[in-house]
Order: sequence, then structure tokens, then C-alpha cells
Amino acid sequence: MDRVTDTLAGSRNGVTMKARTRWEAILAGYTEEKRRWDRTYPWIAYFLRPASFVVTWLLPSSVTANQVTLLSYLVALLSLTLLASGSSVGVLLGAGFLVLFNLLDCVDGNLARLQGTGNPFGRFLDALAAPAFVLPYFALGIGLARSSMSDTGAFLLTLGAGTTILKLLGPQIRQTFHLCLGKAWEENKRDGDIVEHAGRWYYRLYYNLTDLQSHDVVLVLAAIAGQVQAFLITSFAISVLDVVWVLVLSLHRARRLL
Repeated sequence: MDRVTDTLAGSRNGVTMKARTRWEAILAGYTEEKRRWDRTYPWIAYFLRPASFVVTWLLPSSVTANQVTLLSYLVALLSLTLLASGSSVGVLLGAGFLVLFNLLDCVDGNLARLQGTGNPFGRFLDALAAPAFVLPYFALGIGLARSSMSDTGAFLLTLGAGTTILKLLGPQIRQTFHLCLGKAWEENKRDGDIVEHAGRWYYRLYYNLTDLQSHDVVLVLAAIAGQVQAFLITSFAISVLDVVWVLVLSLHRARRLL
């Protein structure tokens, strides 16, 4: 009897040690570079990332980062479908699934670092999911148009489509600048006359205002309060200002290289 008890105790201790080791490995994989990036987004740094550690720890060791990424695709598709449904319950559930998508986006990164499976294919697969933070505005426009009066439906649909287009246009302007003038700009930065903005309060404020990844929970709160239309209108106004800012900044930097 004692031998059986000792065997069971040893087995439990082994499981506990294995679980503790996995948890420690997850935390060890959370590099300082990743930590600094997360701090840009308080919602991610203080809520989603800690929650993602727990989810990662609970997942079977056989689950891979790419499998979680593929699952996040399905969650994103479900979120868009629900947001476009036009019902208040559908919008609330769609916003919740968008938060879940954001959570899974953290989990697949945790797994890649934990399992040492980070590779170009995985990074590309993960990057393909980025439109899930842009298309919800269009889906919201469709849903609001379906549930509103005929005279405002077209306006709301235009707002949703316009916000999505503007969200795509801003990064495109940045990418075009870096493709054309990125090398010259980096050389100019080494002259010491360019201030590094990353990590500063206004840098964080900018990304928290313009990036749905940082405030998807606001959409959940807006859905609960019945203020989704106000959320979309505000998002459109911010997107307009963002594109104007990115364009002016890019042109200003291009002129500095003359």
C-alpha cells in the first residue's frame, strides 16, 4: 500500500514539476524586446498578454503555433460575420470574438518562442491575419446599414468602407516611403539630428488611438452601451486625421533629404 501511495505521490510531483517547468519556460520566452513592444499597448501588456500565458500553459504540448494561427483565422471570420449581421447581439458577440482573435495572436507568439519554432513561414502566416484588425470597420458598416433606416444605411456603409480603406492607406504610404527613401532616411538618422520617438508617451498615445488591436475592448463596451455607430464615426474621423498626418510627415521627411 505504501509503495502504491509513494508511486502516486511521485507521479503527482512529476506532473507538478512538469507544469511548473512549462510555465517558467513560457515566461522565459517573453523577451525584453517583446515586453517593450507590448508596453506600447496597455490593454495588451496588462490584460491580454498575461491571459495568453495562462492559455498557452493550459494547451497540450502537441499544439503548435501555426495551428493556433489557423484557428485565429476562423475566429476572425466568425467575428466579421457576426459584426455584419446587423443585430445587437451579433455585434456584441463579434466584438468578443475580435478580442479572442487578439488573444490568440498573443498565444501563437508565445508558442513559437516556447517551442523554438519561429520561422519565416510562421511569421508570414501570422502576418496574413493582420486584415482582421482592419476589416471589422467594414463589417460594422454593413451591420449598421442593415439595421438602420434606409436614409442612413448608405451613409453608415460608406463610413465603414471608408474607415477600412483609410486604415489600409496609412500603412501603404509608410511602406512606399520606406521602399523609396528608407535607406537614405536611416543614413540621415545616424547624423544625430533625428529624435527616436518609440516608447515616448505621444508615440503610445498615437498607436492606442489608431490601432484597433490596442482598443478592441472599446468596441465590446460600445456594443454593450449601444454606441457602435458612435464608435464607427469616431474611428472614421481618427482615420482621416491619421492618413493626413502620415502623408504630411512622409512628405516632410522626403523634403529633408533634398
